[in-house]
Amino acid sequence: MRIPAAKRLPLRRKAVRTTAFLLALLAGLGLWTAAHRAVPAQAAKGLPRERAGETEAQRQAFASALGWEISPEPCAAEKVRVPRRFDDVYTAYNALQKRQGLDLSRYRGRLCTRYTYAVYNEPAERQVRLHLLVYKGKIIGGDICSLSLGGFLRPLLPPQS
Repeated sequence: MRIPAAKRLPLRRKAVRTTAFLLALLAGLGLWTAAHRAVPAQAAKGLPRERAGETEAQRQAFASALGWEISPEPCAAEKVRVPRRFDDVYTAYNALQKRQGLDLSRYRGRLCTRYTYAVYNEPAERQVRLHLLVYKGKIIGGDICSLSLGGFLRPLLPPQS
């Protein structure tokens, strides 16, 4: 089917419109990528680059580098499976992980170990715990939480003075 000559855009106009569209698309993609990459990078300033967690010494060094004073041994060490499908709770938890530059979505369905430590540089009445998720010797996630009534759950970022 041929388009009548009167309805066809000149080739130059088509090229300009197509180029403008592609440039706008690339600019939008660049802004979107930068925005989604910048947040975890800024939030992760306090996270150590090395996230080895195979040994107790490595986990202690990781927590210490963040400014946390934790129990010398974990209160608990238990196997947990990162679910294959994230429900609302796990989606929110993974959002917390992403804020600190970590992401559990690549570990869906994997069995990892969750180490729980008592935190000493927080008021005792808050009963604060540090959790580290370790998969194949690497720390893949974690959080700081309070067990007290009306407690909190926040990223592993250094404690506020």
